[in-house]
Amino acid sequence: MEKARNTAMLGLKVLVPLGLCLILLAAIRSEYQHAVLTTLNYFMPDSYRYLYEIEKDSRRIQGIKLEEYSRYYQKLARHKPQLSEGHELSGFCYFYSGDNLRAIVSFRRALELNPNIYWYHANLGIVLFKSGDYRQAIEALRQALKAKPAEAIAFLVRSKTYRDVLADAAYSDVPLEARADRLYRAVYQLLVLSYYRSGDMQNAFGCAREAYARLGDPDQFFQYFVRLSAVRLQQSAQGLSTPPVSLPDQFDGHAVQVRLF
Repeated sequence: MEKARNTAMLGLKVLVPLGLCLILLAAIRSEYQHAVLTTLNYFMPDSYRYLYEIEKDSRRIQGIKLEEYSRYYQKLARHKPQLSEGHELSGFCYFYSGDNLRAIVSFRRALELNPNIYWYHANLGIVLFKSGDYRQAIEALRQALKAKPAEAIAFLVRSKTYRDVLADAAYSDVPLEARADRLYRAVYQLLVLSYYRSGDMQNAFGCAREAYARLGDPDQFFQYFVRLSAVRLQQSAQGLSTPPVSLPDQFDGHAVQVRLF
């Protein structure tokens, strides 16, 4: 009987401090989460219209103003690293501030967390293309075309972070469906260009034909590269030299920019 009482007392001596520790840890966690929420709310932008403005015309970039958004999304990525949105939108801000390397790192991290979002792949491909890394750009752009739009749109409307951005979506004057169509066209254009600039005329030709068949060609982009890559393939088959061609401004990909979604 005495032994059982001693064992019970020993158990209490262990369990009571352990329980107190667990209560203390729960309180600390609650306080930390409250502090994180307070910090994020403090830095949260009042409006997201400016992001639509610079997406529409990068000449409107104001460094100090962009830094406000960048600071918020960096804090979101730091305090809630499990959310892909903070990393993706940090990458958006890095790109428009001219830091392609950090943009690539952020976009890759977002894809590690959520590999099913087509504009995550597209944005990574766009930055890689603009950095001259055409081989990796091809892989990212191809993944963007494989991703399922319905799954990405469902994520978009489910995400608290993106819902905040969508609250100002009317300012962009472009419906979600039209945004997706424009992005897919841009992805195909950069994919064709990446094949072309990496010297893969066979895939440049095939990709341009596929895009023309699927999307049409109101600006003659895909038809131009079908003809150009066909000529290059013919020259190569005949053993002729293929000097570089200066592409028309409207066909060189410089106008394609990173998108919010």
